[in-house]
Amino acid sequence: MRPRLMLIQARMARQAALRAYAFHNLAILSADDFEGLSEEQFWADVDKFHRDCPDARGSYREVFERCLRGEPVEVSPP
Repeated sequence: MRPRLMLIQARMARQAALRAYAFHNLAILSADDFEGLSEEQFWADVDKFHRDCPDARGSYREVFERCLRGEPVEVSPP
């Protein structure tokens, strides 16, 4: 195996796990009309994800704010 490739894959797996953790409550609570969702805690989890993975793509708060304003949002590269 290539050690450099293994390191890249390990970083990608860690980033995916941390992103999943940040969003798991949102997914679970969406099934129950978001009852019990703490928006403050949700954004704290997203902010922690960005601190732990500063090179991760995805400005989630910016996308959310733009949606609230009715602006178009690109969630994937063209």
